Formats: sequence, structure tokens, C-alpha cells
Amino acid sequence: MERTLEIIAVSDTQAVVRGERRSACGGCAGEKACATLGSWSSAPVELTVDNPLHAEVGDRVVVALPDGAIGRTAFRLYALPLLLFVLAGGSIELLLSPSRWAPLAAFLFGIVAIALYFRRLWSRRDHSDAQSRPTIVRHADPCPPPPPPGAGLAS
Repeated sequence: MERTLEIIAVSDTQAVVRGERRSACGGCAGEKACATLGSWSSAPVELTVDNPLHAEVGDRVVVALPDGAIGRTAFRLYALPLLLFVLAGGSIELLLSPSRWAPLAAFLFGIVAIALYFRRLWSRRDHSDAQSRPTIVRHADPCPPPPPPGAGLAS
């Protein structure tokens, strides 16, 4: 996935880029009648990205997200916590099964397990793997290249 964005700040190896938030919503035939279309924020998004090209403030650049990054992130944020909840709660349910408090204890233990998982995930957010970080891959062309000599002339 690639997007063209503008650099608004630069540090040693990173840059802060700004661009308009886009949504897949609004491209269907029911666009004018959709109740959710106007509810999305259209405020500009700022993002810190790796800057291997050493681009400067004001440059328009193409920022790429590596293939599979969205899938990996979705798995970490949705599938793993659900699996953790089921496994943690299920194990407590099995250990306390004759007790009438077993379902409540299983639920609470599952919630605590998820909270600890997200706490660990949040504490590592600045040290995420390089495979999931957006990176500047090239400068964007400010305008299309000029036509070749003689193009567009009537003979």
C-alpha cells in the first residue's frame, strides 16, 4: 500500500508526514443516502515514518506500508486477544469446574489476561518490528514529465 504525503518535520532517520485521511467508504451507489458517510473525520493525519532518503521538510514523498503489515497488525489486535481470552478463561473454567463461581472467575481471568497482553503490546509500540513500519520509498513527481518533442503538433 502506497500513499503520497508531504513531510512536515524531519529528525535523524525519521520524518513526520501529513496527508488526508481516505476511506473506502463513499465509492458505492448508495453514497448520497449513506448515514455513516458524513460521520468520519476528515482531519489530516500525521505519521512518523522511516526516512532512508533523507528527504527534507516540504518534500512530497511516497510512503509504503510493507505487504502483510495490515494482516499482522489485525492478527495482533483482534485474533490473539480473542484466543488468549478463550484459552485463559477455559483453563480456569476447567480448574474450578465444580464451583458455582467458575464462570465468573474464568471471565475475570480472561479479561486480566487480555489487559496484560495489551499492556505489554502498548509498552513495545515504539520498538515495533521493521516489517510493519511505513517507510519513505521515493520522492513523488511534483508534475508529470514533459511531452516528448513534437508530440501534440498537427502535421
